[in-house]
Amino acid sequence: MTYPASVFITGANRGTGIGLVKEFLKASSVRLVIAGARNPESAKVIQCFVFWDKKEYKFQNDVTGTDRGIGLGLVKEFLKVSSVKLVLAGALNPDNAKGLNAITDSRLKIVRMDVTCDQSIKEAYAEVEKSVGEAGLNLLLNNAAIFPPYFTNGAIDRQTLLDCVNVNTIGAAITCQTFLPLLRKASSHGTGDHLGVDRAAIVNISSVTASVGMNEDGSGVLGFLAYKISKSGLNQLGKTMAIDLAKDKILVAQFCPGWVQTDMGNKGGRIAELTVEQSVCSLVQSISKLQKQHNGGYFNRHLEVILY
Repeated sequence: MTYPASVFITGANRGTGIGLVKEFLKASSVRLVIAGARNPESAKVIQCFVFWDKKEYKFQNDVTGTDRGIGLGLVKEFLKVSSVKLVLAGALNPDNAKGLNAITDSRLKIVRMDVTCDQSIKEAYAEVEKSVGEAGLNLLLNNAAIFPPYFTNGAIDRQTLLDCVNVNTIGAAITCQTFLPLLRKASSHGTGDHLGVDRAAIVNISSVTASVGMNEDGSGVLGFLAYKISKSGLNQLGKTMAIDLAKDKILVAQFCPGWVQTDMGNKGGRIAELTVEQSVCSLVQSISKLQKQHNGGYFNRHLEVILY
């Protein structure tokens, strides 16, 4: 398995997000973890970056949406990798990101970032650029997401639909475009046709509910309509960018983390089947195995193909 030199994770204040932060921090080669937040004091992280020592690994990770849930879990998981030298976690409110602020690993750095604000994304980019330098960013991990209940037979609310797509789809699109220069810089250090997170990659945290081919429950009992629309859009974004960026040797893939015990996963009074730790442990292992044949793919946490 190969690991990125730098990682940026969104949505990591708790749950899967903070779990990923902690996992990356377990890696001794990680020099710094940067978590982005709109308010660092609150540490509601939306992004997380992980930077590996270039001498040992060629890739850097950037994880968005890291102030809680899966994002935070990813940060923790990446930090478990000894080769990770730096993890930059993007947070909506760094000051209130309790999960991130509780991590004492010196390789973690929190960056303020709001995926719904273009200026905030640009400012986060500037901070990450200072941290990774000429090595560039090896991995951008888009995890920031919201789940507002919305039913076909419910009340009409345009703003709810717009908000969901703005965060889950458009936010990821703008983040990817903004960070392309750093991803291209990292890719330029590679040789041949090799693709992987040790060179340059974008990983989008999607959901099995985004699958059009597997949609048999409609809005369901929790109101998945808006969420499904946004995540299907995220999948299309990733597939399209995989084609557009192939010439730059930048890999793009989508993952479903599974039904995880987070605020989102436990909606409706149900308890999800997976702990954050179980989900992100498998996710990070699968992400580290990505190769050219996985480019543009849509997978579960075990790197098994999901029908688009």
